[in-house]
Amino acid sequence: MVNLNNLRLKQNRLTGTIPSQFGRLTNLDTLSLGINGISGTIPPEFGDMTKLSKVNLGQNRLTGSIPTEMGRLSLLTVLHMFVNGLTGEIPSEFGNLVDLGDLKLLINQLTGEIPSELGNLKNLKTMDLWQNQLTGIVPAQMGDLSNLATLTLHNNLISGIDEGACKGTMMDRLIVDCQYVPCPNECDCRAMDQYRRHYSCPIQNMTLGCKDNFLDFHVIIVPDGAPQETSWDLKDISGDVLAQGTSNDLHSCVPLKDCMVFTIRDAAGDGMCCNKGTGSYTLFLSGQLYNYGAMFMREESIPIGQCQ
Repeated sequence: MVNLNNLRLKQNRLTGTIPSQFGRLTNLDTLSLGINGISGTIPPEFGDMTKLSKVNLGQNRLTGSIPTEMGRLSLLTVLHMFVNGLTGEIPSEFGNLVDLGDLKLLINQLTGEIPSELGNLKNLKTMDLWQNQLTGIVPAQMGDLSNLATLTLHNNLISGIDEGACKGTMMDRLIVDCQYVPCPNECDCRAMDQYRRHYSCPIQNMTLGCKDNFLDFHVIIVPDGAPQETSWDLKDISGDVLAQGTSNDLHSCVPLKDCMVFTIRDAAGDGMCCNKGTGSYTLFLSGQLYNYGAMFMREESIPIGQCQ
């Protein structure tokens, strides 16, 4: 058994605990135990399997803390421990897993702050931490993760975001709880509804205080991978253009009409999600979320006011 390279036991009816003797499988490359009924804690001997590149312990009944010894698994590219009952903090030692590309710890009971050491994981493409009990702020080091597609943090107890976390490509990839987490002006934070649709969070101090007969109109565009295909306009019932743009945001006071129509278009006819990335549009009127979307074909129109 010490020469075993792959152990794939996913989606069986396994119960019991993970034996500490697994630590003797020092040549193991892949360990897949997901979707079973395995309980108990993760033994610290896990850290002895230093040739592991892929670990899936997701969707079990594991409890207790994540062993810090797992930070010795420097060849890991995939680490899935989602949908368990894991507690305690995310080990700062995970910052040593520099080859890691996919980290999924969602739906556990993890506490504490997000370790700044995770900013060392330059190869990370996916980091799902949502539905835990994480606290504190999103550290600035998250802005260094240039390959990260999304950082999902909603359904936690996060209280803020360091402005440094919004550097580069991370500025529109933070998925948080808009109503609880103030979004810095440098970010375009997004939230997710129950249908897994993204919409942009309002930035701080966003209302303009428009004069009478004018509307505080704010559209936030998060482009997909083909921003040149996106355009939008706001027209009154007569077809007169009140505002327009391409893949750019606009926050302005526009003339208030009884009936207006916001229309967003995609020249290729495949909307803003998800063939070419995860884009979205979000409308705020007078500082309040009015509408959002992404999954349309060639165009989508939203009436505003008393339109028949």
